[in-house]
Amino acid sequence: MAAISRQHLVLFLIGAGEHPRLAGVDLSGLDLNSLDFSGAYMRGANMAKTILTRAYMRGANLVAVNLGEANLGYADLENANLEGADLSLADLNHANLRHARLAGANLSRAKLNHVNLCGVNLGGADLHDLDLSSANLEEANLDGANLRGVNMSGANLRGASLRNTKLRSAILNNADLTFADLQQANLIGASLRGVNLHEAHLEDAYLDGAEVQDASLEFAHLEGATMPNGRPFTGQHHQN
Repeated sequence: MAAISRQHLVLFLIGAGEHPRLAGVDLSGLDLNSLDFSGAYMRGANMAKTILTRAYMRGANLVAVNLGEANLGYADLENANLEGADLSLADLNHANLRHARLAGANLSRAKLNHVNLCGVNLGGADLHDLDLSSANLEEANLDGANLRGVNMSGANLRGASLRNTKLRSAILNNADLTFADLQQANLIGASLRGVNLHEAHLEDAYLDGAEVQDASLEFAHLEGATMPNGRPFTGQHHQN
């Protein structure tokens, strides 16, 4: 589908029914704020630099969509499929991404302040150097994600899965990782001051050089983990 105007798109959406098909459409640079794309099939669409503030995109298929530098502030993307999407430099401040699928998505340098990421699937996603401080990532899937250098201070990661996740030099000060799964995670040089790792799984994790002052490791599972001093953990669990 060739590039279209906002007016033509609105008319199309009005007559398209519940699941409008917009696969491969070029919507780059358009002002589409507040439009309703719920349930739309938009796989492979080009929405780079598109204004989608307060857009309603619940359950939309946005697989491999180009949303680079798009403005998605306050957009509702609950249950949307964004697997493999390019969201680099996108503005997602205050967006609702609850239970969205973002496996393999590129979120490098995206803005994610006050975003609801509860239950989101970010497996294998690129989130390096992002500011996710105070984010709600409860029960999120971050397995294999690139979180190198990310700031997750004060974030809610209760029950989150971070298996084999790259967290080298990440900042997790005062984050809540109760019951989180961090098996084989790379936490080398990470800042874990005041973090709550109560009953967290850290088997075979790498904690070399990590800062763990005032961290709660009570009943944490540390079998096979490499501790901050570079030595393998040999006990059963560590109590704060």
